[in-house]
Amino acid sequence: MFVEKGIAKSFEPFIAKEANFAKDGYHKAMLDLGTFDGEVYGFPFFSFSSVGNYNMDAMNKAGIKKLPTTWDEVVDACDKLRAVGYDNPLFWGWNITGNWFFQALMWSQGEPILKKGKVNFDGPAGLNALKTMKKLFRGCRMQNLQAGDAAKPFNAAKVAMFFWSTSAVGAIERAKGDFVYKTSEYPGMGRPPKGLPAGGNSVMMVSTGDSKRVDAAGKIRKILYIRKRCCCCCKNHRIYASK
Repeated sequence: MFVEKGIAKSFEPFIAKEANFAKDGYHKAMLDLGTFDGEVYGFPFFSFSSVGNYNMDAMNKAGIKKLPTTWDEVVDACDKLRAVGYDNPLFWGWNITGNWFFQALMWSQGEPILKKGKVNFDGPAGLNALKTMKKLFRGCRMQNLQAGDAAKPFNAAKVAMFFWSTSAVGAIERAKGDFVYKTSEYPGMGRPPKGLPAGGNSVMMVSTGDSKRVDAAGKIRKILYIRKRCCCCCKNHRIYASK
């Protein structure tokens, strides 16, 4: 949208001036996120996606040897966990920012949430997404927690499966109780997800006629990519945009 309206400014003139740009270690996949019409308009400096968090002590207690790869397997795991005393075995982050997990269910089926300029909820994919949510909520008897409190019962070993963003992994590792913690791939709807939405942060320049401001913005972009300045990304389990 920013590119189409002429608000975003291309980074190509700066890239052309950097002789060692390709050797600086930028991931092409990351650059592609901010590339439009063959030109780079945005530099992502870290990213994250959806993930399953598991209390392996609880999973082993319930006799679950293989982590679930589909939502049907998640519901089956809930039954086994409840049988060994976990009354609230799961929290699935329906209330994460921007209905991100509903989008994940749509993308899992290869369907966007917007299609031909209209909201794409009223087709088969949207219905399947809603049915999957209902299956999780009712099949696992999930409690309706506030987004800010969602990780607390998992850290306290009261919830065994917690589906959220990889951005929370660092905080979970620091706050969790005395149990074996493991992450695994986000389950799919009968098959591995065809796609999942990514979140994160990116640098973008807006149009201006002031050449000094443009040059300064280009320098700030380079500073943000220095590893030592972005070590916090690794500590908090964001995916750093550089190799």
